[in-house]
Amino acid sequence: MCGADFFVTTNEKETKIFKVVKGEIPKRLDEVVNIPDAKIIDDEKKINELLKQTKAFTRDEFSKLLFKCHNIIRNNDKLSPEAAFDEISKILFIKIRYERTNSEYQIFSKEAFKADKASYEKYKPKDGKDFYQFLFEQTKEDFRDDDLFEPNEIIRIRKTVLKL
Repeated sequence: MCGADFFVTTNEKETKIFKVVKGEIPKRLDEVVNIPDAKIIDDEKKINELLKQTKAFTRDEFSKLLFKCHNIIRNNDKLSPEAAFDEISKILFIKIRYERTNSEYQIFSKEAFKADKASYEKYKPKDGKDFYQFLFEQTKEDFRDDDLFEPNEIIRIRKTVLKL
C-alpha cells in the first residue's frame, strides 16, 4: 500500500475516483465528487474537505431508487401505487425538514436517525408515538401552511419495511 488517498479507475470512456479506506478492505467504494487538482495535493485540509463531499444522485439513479422504494412499499404493505407514492413523499418531507432544522447532523443519515431515536425512546412519554410517527408529526407542523398533509394523516408503512 502506498498510502494514497484516492483510487482512480478508467475504461478510457469514463474516469471515476474513489476515496481509499485505509487499514481495511472496503465492502463498497465511495466515489469522490470532484477530481482532485494537483494544486491541492499538499493541502491536507482541502484533501479532507474533498473526501467528505458526497456524490449527488443523477436523475437516472434517483428514478431507479424511487422505483425500487415504491415497489417495496407497494408489495409489502399492499398499498395502491398512488398510496405507495404518498408514503415515499412523507418520508422525503421528513428528510427535508430534518436537514433544514438540524444543524448538528445536517444530513438525515442512518446514524443520525439511530442517535435521535435512542434519545427519543429514552425520554418519550408513556403514551408517546413511535419515533417515525413523531418525526412525521413535526413535519406536518412545519409544513402546515403549505397544506400538504391532512391533520390526521399518519405514516402507513410498517416498521419492518422502513427497517427502523
